[in-house]
Amino acid sequence: MSLREHIHLVEAASKLEPIKISPLPYKTKDLEPAMSEHSVDVHYNTLTKNYFKKYKATGDLFQKAGALLHNDFFWPLLKPYSKNNKPSADLMRKINAAHKSLDLFKKSVVESALSIQGNGWVLIMEDLQIQTIQNHVLKPGIAMAIDLWEHTTVDYDFNREKFFQEFWKNFSL
Repeated sequence: MSLREHIHLVEAASKLEPIKISPLPYKTKDLEPAMSEHSVDVHYNTLTKNYFKKYKATGDLFQKAGALLHNDFFWPLLKPYSKNNKPSADLMRKINAAHKSLDLFKKSVVESALSIQGNGWVLIMEDLQIQTIQNHVLKPGIAMAIDLWEHTTVDYDFNREKFFQEFWKNFSL
């Protein structure tokens, strides 16, 4: 689901019932060793839920939505740790068309991540182009969002390259 579709669903749902945070589709410990149980717990149960509380306090979808929606979009892209995480055949064809190979795609994502000074996100767009943002700027056409705030890389002493070596084993391509 693209971020645009996600926003439309959130907007539609907000007219019918209060917006809710999606539950994690796994246990906080299921992302180990790539992300520690403590890191996932703090990230989801404290930070993501605080974004939701801030949104609820203001009711301003556009002011607080970036933080809430990026995080709500991020968590379902992860899955329990696997050394053999591979994309579907269809996605692999698209990756090869856009980036020539999965390894080059991953290399481009990591290079983009390393270009972010401070906190931000690597966004993989619907056409598989890679963009970066700082803070929680909303952009249409997002297919995948990778969180690069400090709490994401704390398990790796803020070494993003090391983080990505393990991250791909949890990323649901």
